[in-house]
Amino acid sequence: MILHALNQTRHKWLSKWIEVWARCNAFWFCLALIGLLLSSIETRAQYSPWSSISSLAWSDFQGIAPPLSPHPEENFEAFVYTEILWDFTWDLDSRTLELNAQAVFVHPESWYRPEAATPALFSHESGHFDYAEIHVRQFKQRISESVELKELLRRCDVTETEIEALLTEYHAE
Repeated sequence: MILHALNQTRHKWLSKWIEVWARCNAFWFCLALIGLLLSSIETRAQYSPWSSISSLAWSDFQGIAPPLSPHPEENFEAFVYTEILWDFTWDLDSRTLELNAQAVFVHPESWYRPEAATPALFSHESGHFDYAEIHVRQFKQRISESVELKELLRRCDVTETEIEALLTEYHAE
């Protein structure tokens, strides 16, 4: 009888513990999911991909201009920060490499001095973003024409690490 009561108490305690554990895990899971969604929204707000049909505006330059230097040659009227984001997928069964690459404008790192904002300056700064897109196209072309990459992908034992190393080398070029 005492053993049965002890087992019931242990069972109730275990059931409660599992219930609390499940609630905590559900709470942390929801919290992590919310964080992931918010960071995704924040990331999208920080970057704009290059597009031939949409253009920049001064309002996209959301960074803060640095203080003016006493050396005039060190002062800029505006600054465009761009990145080339890329990744790839490798399907070993079909031996297919899919590359995703795009030039992005980084809003919080790009800035301008409002007193210097002119159409000519804007055109010049937009050209830097266009130049980043040219680099993306050159990167993609380099990959599509690479004999070295084609030979690497033919190997049965090729790893994603080897592919990534070669693509990183091409990106650095």
